[in-house]
Amino acid sequence: MRQCLPESAWEPDEATATCRQCKRRFSLFMRRHHCRRCGLVFCDSCSSKRSLL
Repeated sequence: MRQCLPESAWEPDEATATCRQCKRRFSLFMRRHHCRRCGLVFCDSCSSKRSLL
C-alpha cells in the first residue's frame, strides 16, 4: 500500500471552488474530499476509491 500524504501537504480547501476532475462547484451539499494519495480536492463522485485509514 502506498504512503498517504500528511494533511499539511493537502491542497487547502480555499485554493479551489470546483472539483479537480469534473469541475462541479462545491457547496453545502457538494462536499470536498481530499485525495490521500495526491492531496488534491475532488467531489464525492470523483473520489470513489476508498481505503481504511
